[in-house]
Amino acid sequence: MFGFIIPYLQGLNEQERERYRGCYCGLCKTLSRRHSWIGKMTLNYDMTFLVLLLSSLYEPKESSSYERCGIYPRKKHRIWSNKFTDYAADMTIALSYYKCLDDWQDEHRLLKLGYAKMLKPHYREIMLQYPRQYASIEKCFADLGELEKSGCSLPDATTNFFGLLMGSLFAYDKGDHWAEPLARTGAALGKFIYVMDACLDMESDTKHGRYNPLLACANAGVNSETYELLTMLIGDCTLEFEKLPLVQDIAIMRNVLYSGIWQKYQLAAQKIAKRGGK
Repeated sequence: MFGFIIPYLQGLNEQERERYRGCYCGLCKTLSRRHSWIGKMTLNYDMTFLVLLLSSLYEPKESSSYERCGIYPRKKHRIWSNKFTDYAADMTIALSYYKCLDDWQDEHRLLKLGYAKMLKPHYREIMLQYPRQYASIEKCFADLGELEKSGCSLPDATTNFFGLLMGSLFAYDKGDHWAEPLARTGAALGKFIYVMDACLDMESDTKHGRYNPLLACANAGVNSETYELLTMLIGDCTLEFEKLPLVQDIAIMRNVLYSGIWQKYQLAAQKIAKRGGK
């Protein structure tokens, strides 16, 4: 369920690409600082979007530096972070821990089980700091696990659980004025991610006999019907997103939500078209 909330780099100008890269590298550095090398291995683009969103809404003080890294070794580039980078790093660890457990249960890959065991102490430490998010994550994955075991054929049920999880993570401070709009934005985006993941995994899940929430749906997969469903779900997200008073990095975030999130789907559709043309 990771790797969908990404930018369409060709649609960003050089300044916007540098800004996004600085956020991504800041998250990478923060994961390493707070959770050692194991934390750095969990780095993904999804939580980079959350940093941009919360930073734009609340405008916290940023710290920045110019550094080289393994990905961009040729010259120093600006890296920036703030308190929301710390938060996103911790949530990345929490989600990665459960993603590993989910992969282990689905595919029985020992590597994923071992990875989960290495992440578990970091996960426990994080959840002591965020009891509300901890409760939401635990409940979501427990409920999802029960539905998957029962072979639930109602995709709305599983999709809603993951939406509630993402909504709880987006609402950084539940007592804040913007908590509910952020929760609605995150919930809608979570539903989109869950359905997108199910669409792209349909062929593999069918082949290997794994649970997929869309298996009971006629003609599910990468096609015009699921495209319409995904368009509706991301439309719900952008509707809530556009209500937020965002200025800083708004072009980058719109690039992600209107273009970037479709890249993997379009790639899968192209592969299917090529197979069908043979």
